Amino acid sequence: MKEFLIIDIGGTNLKIFTARTDGEKIKTKKSVFSSREISTPDRLTSFFKKHIYQDIAAIVVGLPGEFDYKKGKIIVSPNLPRLNGFKLIDSIKKFFNGPIFVENDVNLMGEGEIEKGYGKKFSNFILVAVGTGLGGAIIINGEVVKGAKGNAGEIGHILIQPDGELCGCGRRGCLEAYASGSGVSKTYNRLTGKEKISAEAIAERARNGEKAAIEAFETLGKYLGWGTANLVNTLEPQAVIFTGGLIHAWDLFYMKLKSAFKERAFTTQGRKTPFHKSRLKKPQFWGGIHLLKKEGIIPS
Repeated sequence: MKEFLIIDIGGTNLKIFTARTDGEKIKTKKSVFSSREISTPDRLTSFFKKHIYQDIAAIVVGLPGEFDYKKGKIIVSPNLPRLNGFKLIDSIKKFFNGPIFVENDVNLMGEGEIEKGYGKKFSNFILVAVGTGLGGAIIINGEVVKGAKGNAGEIGHILIQPDGELCGCGRRGCLEAYASGSGVSKTYNRLTGKEKISAEAIAERARNGEKAAIEAFETLGKYLGWGTANLVNTLEPQAVIFTGGLIHAWDLFYMKLKSAFKERAFTTQGRKTPFHKSRLKKPQFWGGIHLLKKEGIIPS
């Protein structure tokens, strides 16, 4: 029986999956930690020391932001800025000598859709992850598009509103500044003057009929629809799959998302592109499994 670690580092939480394979059966255990626990290089290194052990057959790490795959270090992580420049691979190698695979966190979700989700039906699709930030994965001919240096698919930083809201990346007007959990909080703050209200709390207020909360989620839907139309106009996928932590509020923004998308989609066929809400509860885990299968570490 082999054992693998699949670590998903998110802007709000870190999830660590311990997977064991016995023939064709895969068993898993998930642990969840606050990202505050790994928000600095020293904290993340201590986390690795506590949770990584030599009996593991391989490690997969899903990571937000920009990564230097050649040097094995984080370049920019907008939602975890104190990790910028952190030599991730060197840190893990202090405690582990086996194979290490690093993948963008949303690309890992895209791999998960290919392995176990709606992506099994489509060879060309776009995955949009609406969470603390906004991420994307582009799948063409059954493969995740990586780009020249491995960092393609950063749809959250498409310019959607010149000189607009400040994004976590330091620029203004990014799609993520509107169509994300942090974007909902910013919109709600602008409408009410109330700061430090989480997207989850705003969702509850919206369901209780508060107008500003409803408008905050409709604003998310509008901008997400416009951004999705830009992607469909460019790539003409078979489908768009939505995932991420904010999908629990799907009912609060879906109708606005769809109407805004149809306003901006260019072709008649493009406007008919199907949208799916991901059915996967553990997309990062299944993405790690798919990656390990592609690498020949787990039998396909």
